[in-house]
Amino acid sequence: MALSTSTGSLAVGASRTFNLSPGSALTLTTLPNCRVTVTETPNTVSASGVGGNASRVHNLQLGQTVTYGPYPMGGTVVVANASNSGGAVTCTRSESDGSSVPIIPATRPRLLIVGNSIAGQSCRGGASYTSRVATAAGSGVKPGNNQITLLAGGVAALSLSVNDYIVVQTANQQPWPVQVTAISTETLTLAKRLPWAVRTVSGSEAGVSKVTSPILFGGTWRQTFGIHNYANALAGGLFEIVPGYGHGSATAAEILAVLPQHLQFYRPAVVMLSLFENDVTGSLTAAQMIALADQAAILCTSAGARPIVLHSLPTFSLGGGREDEYDDLKAGILAIATRVPGAIGIDPGSIYLDTSIGATPRCPLSGWTDASVHPLESKRATIALSGGLVAALTSLAQAPAPTISKLLYGANPTMAGTGGTAGSGTTGTVAASTTISCAGTGLSAVASKNTDDTQRVVGADAGAITAGSEIISVAQALTLPVTWNLRTRLKMVCEVTIHSQTNLGALRLSTAFGSQSIDLRTSASATEAFDTALVGNKFVLESMPFPMCDPATTSATLTLDFRTLTGTGFAVDATVHSMGFALAQLGEVDDGALALL
Repeated sequence: MALSTSTGSLAVGASRTFNLSPGSALTLTTLPNCRVTVTETPNTVSASGVGGNASRVHNLQLGQTVTYGPYPMGGTVVVANASNSGGAVTCTRSESDGSSVPIIPATRPRLLIVGNSIAGQSCRGGASYTSRVATAAGSGVKPGNNQITLLAGGVAALSLSVNDYIVVQTANQQPWPVQVTAISTETLTLAKRLPWAVRTVSGSEAGVSKVTSPILFGGTWRQTFGIHNYANALAGGLFEIVPGYGHGSATAAEILAVLPQHLQFYRPAVVMLSLFENDVTGSLTAAQMIALADQAAILCTSAGARPIVLHSLPTFSLGGGREDEYDDLKAGILAIATRVPGAIGIDPGSIYLDTSIGATPRCPLSGWTDASVHPLESKRATIALSGGLVAALTSLAQAPAPTISKLLYGANPTMAGTGGTAGSGTTGTVAASTTISCAGTGLSAVASKNTDDTQRVVGADAGAITAGSEIISVAQALTLPVTWNLRTRLKMVCEVTIHSQTNLGALRLSTAFGSQSIDLRTSASATEAFDTALVGNKFVLESMPFPMCDPATTSATLTLDFRTLTGTGFAVDATVHSMGFALAQLGEVDDGALALL
């Protein structure tokens, strides 16, 4: 192992966060009466010289030398020098080139995405249910309440009775089930108080559904990609994305109110914040919004996380006379590091900003968004890559991009070997424990192995095609570990490179556990083209965490689909580098089946 060392000092009253890569260490030398508080992450203490202290927080008051690390997975050490007469602390950092430690940590640092509907495009992993009913205005869903009032006729519409179960959506669209203990007209009394992850809201956004079983959820968990998780995907999956907060119409002040809870629970390394799309169109001044940005950044840095604050995306909702506020907010966010050291400010929307229309002076260029502010699915990867999000994430990485396959459980996570099945419409060589097949008249595929033993798939159809009817599938069936249960939190993960494409619509990664199915796709639209920013770039399809809700399930099939657009002619040339399930570091707070155990 090659080491390089650097030595500095920490003055009285100063504090510093040391982010240590795998194999690296920090040595502190203190003098007598030197009162130093050291907070170590991960929770498993690996420090020497602390007298066997196994707590996460150390208070050093003696003249001593203490070494933190090396950590095989990397770690964070926060040092605060509150000395009275002990003077400065000597800090010696030993950096490893990683030659004698695993390149890949068993876990990755966490990325928290927080904000409004722009963040919501990256957070949502919601479940679909039948018979959804809206809540009443003024008596909607609020954290801490144990009652919900439905709109008139809601109880009858759901055929609700006492002891039935309903599902309430959290701010990131995760389902939270709870039993109804009493009904008075349209007011439901609940067995538990609503969790902090529920957003204060009423109407259809706070709709509830009846579930016939308290544990086994039917329906489909659907998730698409937004600009934030595309950034992580294109950065090679450097971070594990944890369930965040993304809700339409949320203001910056509202988001800040829930940020501390998320920081405390998830302890993320990095936080991406989309705060201002619903404020920049209102009455707040740029100075007021900048103050909110600074407050959010300070909350993050105080919790040991690096904040990436996004300027508002171009919007059709900003009228004439507000352009100065928009521009001044941009300047303030781009300069946020001068006010909050460690914060990063970026302006992803600058690449598609149109300033030529007087009625909407800071609107998006045609073909980039819906009629409001939300990027189209065909542009989100482009915004992530060209708008600075990928670069911002990469700049904060403390270790090389992980070898994703080492994190996965599956039938053949590395797509190695041969002997798999060439199914319908497919010829060639298929990786072990893998089936490649085609659906649709006229579609054919040729499978082959790359020199690194990963799976190559080339498919084509020269004729007329209909969206969703022509599909190339790469599937692996596996037997689940017997220890997977209701408390197991999983992610679907797949690494892909699209070398070239014609009329490719979407990539879809899906699986099922009994009556529960999970569906992650690059586009939920059957009409939007594949984002060309993804072509030629290796990226990671990674779902949000979900509970393995059916304890009777003993096997599962993970399937990657290459789906078409309607048109004439389809072609795709792709490499599947890895696929499988990853164990999530954390699940949703009191979520899903866990809420009822």
